[in-house]
Amino acid sequence: MTHTVYMNLDTRTFSTSKSLSNHILKNRTKDEEGQAVHWQKIKWFRYTKEEPKTIFFKCDFTAPTFRKLTVAQQATRGTRTTHPSSMYESHPGISALKKKDLLTLCSNGSIPHYYAELYNTLTVGSE
Repeated sequence: MTHTVYMNLDTRTFSTSKSLSNHILKNRTKDEEGQAVHWQKIKWFRYTKEEPKTIFFKCDFTAPTFRKLTVAQQATRGTRTTHPSSMYESHPGISALKKKDLLTLCSNGSIPHYYAELYNTLTVGSE
């Protein structure tokens, strides 16, 4: 017999590391040779203990060498520790059209009736 565990998620469950990465990373756009870094095209990352502030990467598996991206800022006096922050201050909500569609699916039986209360209470966010 398998047991299903459900976890109630709310806005505090989700966090963002954007402020953390902005604090730690100083360079995310140009590699050591001044070439633009296209993050979506990177196929291979490599990290080493010897150079912890450097990301080695390849945009092509057949490239003979890794490109280098030095990203960490130098520690300075008074540097504060930064932690991930909450992603949402309040419930983000869904679009009015999406809520209408969900309620239609509840009323026509496509979604079980016991979910109707949940969908009725969803907030409509800005579009």
